[in-house]
Amino acid sequence: MKKVWVALLVSVVLVATAMPALAVGGPPPVRGKSDSFTLAGVITAINGTAVTVQVTGGNPIVREYVGQTLALQTTSSTRYLLKTDTGTVPITFADLAIWQKVSVSGTVANNALTATRITVGADLIHLP
Repeated sequence: MKKVWVALLVSVVLVATAMPALAVGGPPPVRGKSDSFTLAGVITAINGTAVTVQVTGGNPIVREYVGQTLALQTTSSTRYLLKTDTGTVPITFADLAIWQKVSVSGTVANNALTATRITVGADLIHLP
């Protein structure tokens, strides 16, 4: 009889600890997983709606590409900014130029990097 009570108690404890996880729909998301990237680098080419950047630093998604170039797609909703001594002002895709130092934020989908924001002249801690 004592074994039955112990088995019942263990079962109740296991069910009680599993209930919160089941109530929220499963395990929590894995930290660090994201479809967003940030990088710092230098523009090496501009082709149609794509900008090629030599990566000098960034978040873990692009860190393995430091020293290499990445082609970044742009869209009609990509924002272009210029950092000046007095603030940040909007610019256009046409204002981008080769050898400009940039910081870029964007998303990754279907193995393509799409820029959501390109800032020229930002204080880039990743650049020498």
